[in-house]
Amino acid sequence: MGNLLSQTQPTPPLHAPDTPDASSAGKRKRTPSPTSPASNASDIKPLSGIDATPDGDVHRFIVRCPSIFWCTRKDIARALAKIPRMPPYGGLHKITRWDHFFITFPNKACAEQGVRCLNAYKYRGKPWEASAAAEHSSKRRRIDNTVRESRTSGSGPMDDGVCKTAAMVTAKWRDVAYEEQLKRKTRKWTNALSLVTKEMRKELRGKRLLPWLDDVISKREGKGHPACCSLVQIVGAESERGRMYYRNKNEFTVGVSPDACGMGHDYHKSTLTIGYALGLVRDGQVFIGRVDEDCVTTSKTAREIAQCLAPAIEKLGLQPYDKRAHEGYWRQVTCREGTRTGQVLVSVVVNPSALEENGAPGDGTRISDEDCQKTVIGALRQHFGMDKELGIFWQPSSDRSAVGGDIPAIHLHGISSLHEEMCGLKFRIQPTAFFQVNTFMAERLYNLIGDLAEVDKETVVFDVCCGTGTIGLSLARRAHSVVGIEMNESAVADAQHNAKLNGIDNATFIAGKVENRIYDAIQQLDGNRECVVILDPPRAGLPMNVVSAVRAMGAVRRIVYVACEPNNFWRNALGFCRPRSKAFRLEPFRPVKAYGLDLFPHTDHGELVVLLERDLVKEEK
Repeated sequence: MGNLLSQTQPTPPLHAPDTPDASSAGKRKRTPSPTSPASNASDIKPLSGIDATPDGDVHRFIVRCPSIFWCTRKDIARALAKIPRMPPYGGLHKITRWDHFFITFPNKACAEQGVRCLNAYKYRGKPWEASAAAEHSSKRRRIDNTVRESRTSGSGPMDDGVCKTAAMVTAKWRDVAYEEQLKRKTRKWTNALSLVTKEMRKELRGKRLLPWLDDVISKREGKGHPACCSLVQIVGAESERGRMYYRNKNEFTVGVSPDACGMGHDYHKSTLTIGYALGLVRDGQVFIGRVDEDCVTTSKTAREIAQCLAPAIEKLGLQPYDKRAHEGYWRQVTCREGTRTGQVLVSVVVNPSALEENGAPGDGTRISDEDCQKTVIGALRQHFGMDKELGIFWQPSSDRSAVGGDIPAIHLHGISSLHEEMCGLKFRIQPTAFFQVNTFMAERLYNLIGDLAEVDKETVVFDVCCGTGTIGLSLARRAHSVVGIEMNESAVADAQHNAKLNGIDNATFIAGKVENRIYDAIQQLDGNRECVVILDPPRAGLPMNVVSAVRAMGAVRRIVYVACEPNNFWRNALGFCRPRSKAFRLEPFRPVKAYGLDLFPHTDHGELVVLLERDLVKEEK
């Protein structure tokens, strides 16, 4: 075969489809399925002479075969997953109507093994032929590197095409001084506020600016758009408990680690690991990073659970779930804990169809779900002892996409929910309920919200998208009353339970869509009391019909908006702040001031809290 990596061939052009003949006309719209790989291992001949490294850090090949003309990238990925001893690859590129695809390997050893496997494979009776692909231009390499880095979720330095450790995925700023972390986040928050100014100017192009916006622009210094309001303060995590090993919820993937899967070894025969995924499956990254002390956001309890469960469940001989082939049993382990109460919930997600397909290893006996459940319970009880307040849940699912909170949970053992203490209150947390992952900083967040809202005994608080009622209940004792609206009925039940648990009788929670139920909530107002709305939406922000409904509440004079993705805040800000129109009949709001709060130390995420007030200044026409 010669030195494949030293040869370069130009990339062939896109093939235009030939005119179909009678024999192929009926097959044109059908995606072919792969045939079985070469059955005889002796057909794979040794490969030598791979020394060069195209594209600087990867080995890139073009694989040709006439029978893959109508295949998609997904079809090729499925075929690769069925090839015995196929090593991990770093990228795969295939477009329909190509009779070839491109594949990259992270190092020389993977390239040698991969080319042998590819050249021994037949697809619908036609062999694959792998040869070195033409080297990308320097511009294309820069683009590929940028895409590759972004697809690994900002995981930092790469080693042989995969992330070095799980810490690089979960805490990319762990080696950055905390003062520098806050400086970086301050720039991000300031840019998000400037984006509001920029988009408002676009919205009002050719029209007279709103008075507050005109005032903001007149005070601009230097180039660029000024912030729509002042960033008053950065609230950092001063305490060690709010900054290190702080997450009260950790989701682990079950798989194999890079050092456990050597060349020529089957994925499913490697050492089982419970930890964090080191990249995206679509990039060929299927490895899991072990959880250790360098994962400074993962709690000690969660780390112990991952480390004690892995060897216990591996002894059963069942394979970890392979997201490429959608095979294997063990999928995910989620740990939730009460940071202040010490209670723990563990949820295990499994693929029950793997038991039916694979049976049992070794002696031919069949392993059941019950055997696996007993193993998990025994391992955790042996580690924590019988006095630990521990609850274990089982989540069976063969669905390729649904994991974690999307799957019904079966209660196996111990407590069925945990409690957390925050803001002088106690909250019940179900296995799938939302709760802020940093208890200590969430407490500071809720206190900040109350201060910005200027809540007193004459104030009615509307907690929109209230979830389990944590924000509203934390403000209830300062307010006249609290009204929470939430679409998830189980979350509303939790909010009502938490109100009773804490003896709070001035809080009402309503189940339903905000835009439909907000008018019912308004009817509960007594007199002409001042209203304040608390908004803590998901990362994508609020739908515009919700923004319109909130703005139409004439009694609302103040909004506190908590943006967990600051760069998306401008979309909702435009809805609240644009001039009156047929869709927005009442006076607009204006941004008054903002605070940045570091809810997620050692990552590039944080909360931007913005106070909006009704702008009662008469608009100029």
